[in-house]
This record gives sequence, C-alpha cells and structure tokens, in this order.
Amino acid sequence: MSKQPEERFVALYEATYADLVRFAQRRVPEAQAEDTVAEAFLAAWRRLDEAPEQLVDARA
Repeated sequence: MSKQPEERFVALYEATYADLVRFAQRRVPEAQAEDTVAEAFLAAWRRLDEAPEQLVDARA
C-alpha cells in the first residue's frame, strides 16, 4: 500500500534536508542556503507524484 502524499513528503524531507542544506551552503551564499532548499522542497511537493517511491532513488 502506498503512503499518503504528506507521509511521503515528510519521509523525503527527513531523509534529505540536512544533506541538501550542506550542498546548498557550498554553492550559494550561506544566508541563502535554507531559502534555496525551501524552494527545492516546494518543487518536490508540487511534483511529488513524479518522485520515485524509494527514498534512495528520490534523493537525486
């Protein structure tokens, strides 16, 4: 049985947030890193139905 969208998103967020912030901090001014990651997660939420079911596959 597939998870509800909110559960899938929370799982994706919890599994990737810290790594994404570290990634963004190396590429944008540090003050913008969290905003950059927030935009990425907004896009992920909007396109969640296109994301792979497995977190390891969705990480990229």
